[in-house]
Amino acid sequence: MLLILFFHEIGHLIFIKLKKLEVISITILPFGCYINCNIDKNKTNEEELIIYSAGVFINIILLILGLFLPFSDSFKTFNIILLIFNILPIYPLDGFMIITSILSNFMPYKKVMKLMGIISLLFLILLTFITVFFHLGLNSILFTIYLFKLTIDYLRYQKKNFKSFLLSKILYPNNRLQNKKINNDTLIIDNIYKGKNNYYILENKLIYEEEIIKFLLFQ
Repeated sequence: MLLILFFHEIGHLIFIKLKKLEVISITILPFGCYINCNIDKNKTNEEELIIYSAGVFINIILLILGLFLPFSDSFKTFNIILLIFNILPIYPLDGFMIITSILSNFMPYKKVMKLMGIISLLFLILLTFITVFFHLGLNSILFTIYLFKLTIDYLRYQKKNFKSFLLSKILYPNNRLQNKKINNDTLIIDNIYKGKNNYYILENKLIYEEEIIKFLLFQ
């Protein structure tokens, strides 16, 4: 189990380094590892998608290799369990991050955060039912409770996290991001997209996201 988790995290780490991101810390948890890097510093959604998908990609490779190499049945079984579990859209699993990266191309980030928080909560309720109904054991129940705590914290601190997201766009400008015209018929700051350089037009003048954020965030 530790070997599979190791390969899974190595997959993330390889693509983090290929994208030349800074690894701040690696924390070993009872159910795996958490790699803290500067991926949230105004990167493209495609970069995030690749990095979050890397662990799943490694599990798929191990699954294919298991068809040809004499891996033990327990190795194959745990790899399949980890693969299925990790693609669930539950915070902070890879599935949650992958879907968030995709949706961020089509929806303002504030709406993405709210939607994904609700989806995470619904899937956790479903996971709790499956865990209890199929008697998956105390460890599974405790882990589900832990995920509940993380999801509740994600929902609870969304306003703070959204402000951190806005600040990162000011502190880490990225000219490689695609330009995105946002609607100004509602509160402008709520319509800002993640992974884009946002702008809107006021009286035939281009107003860029830095001006929008500084004005609305610090007024």
